[in-house]
Formats: sequence, structure tokens, C-alpha cells
Amino acid sequence: MMSIQILQPLLDNSDVKNSFIIRNVLSDIVDVNSDQLLTEAFECVEDGNYADALKLYNLVLRHDPANIRALVDKGVTLQNMGRIKSALVSYDEALSISPDNIDAWINKGAALHSDLANISKQTAQDLLKSIKKNKSKIQ
Repeated sequence: MMSIQILQPLLDNSDVKNSFIIRNVLSDIVDVNSDQLLTEAFECVEDGNYADALKLYNLVLRHDPANIRALVDKGVTLQNMGRIKSALVSYDEALSISPDNIDAWINKGAALHSDLANISKQTAQDLLKSIKKNKSKIQ
């Protein structure tokens, strides 16, 4: 199994022609090893290597855009990175393919709750600033 460290220089290649060829070859590798790539992506997440995990999920999804496990796990990884809106897109893609997928629903709910909590926190901070500012004008 090739690790993401070996693939990284190939994926970041600035030579467009070679990069295109390499991505096509990698597409064939993904066909054979989707489960292994997903396992490696999970290990990356466990180690806190979210960027590497996303690259692996994207490799799987390039070959199999309907891979529910990859879509949900990608969403969880994005959510762990604080990229809630992107996570929601991933969950919605999974739900468009499998409307009854409980993992996608649970994680989407958690992401929406997290996003709402962040919005509420920012709103509270803005309100507090406004009160302090107006309080100093009144005194």
C-alpha cells in the first residue's frame, strides 16, 4: 500500500501534464484499494492529519463519487477542521445518494448544532461589544 507521504510529491506536482498522467494512474490504484485508502484515511484522522485524510477521501471519491463511507467520513474530517459548511455539503451528497443513512443524518445534525453554536457565540460577543460601547456613551 502506498502511503500518502509517497503520493504527496506526485499530487503536488506543478507540471500539469505529468500531474494529469499521475492522477489517472492513481485512479486505477484507487479502484483496487478503496477500502485500504479509507482505512488509511481513518488512521490519518486518528493521528490528527486531517489534510492527508482529505486527500485520501478525495482519491476514493474521484473514482467512486457515490461512496457513502468516504462522503460521511470526509464530512466528519471537515467538521473536525472547523469547516462546517463544507462538512454539510459532504453529508448532503451522502444523503442524496442514501436518504436513510443514519451516519450522515447524525453527523449533519451535529454539524448544524455546532454551526448554530458558533453563530450564537459570535452574536453574543457582538451584542456585548455593542452594550459596552453604548454604555460608555451614556455615562
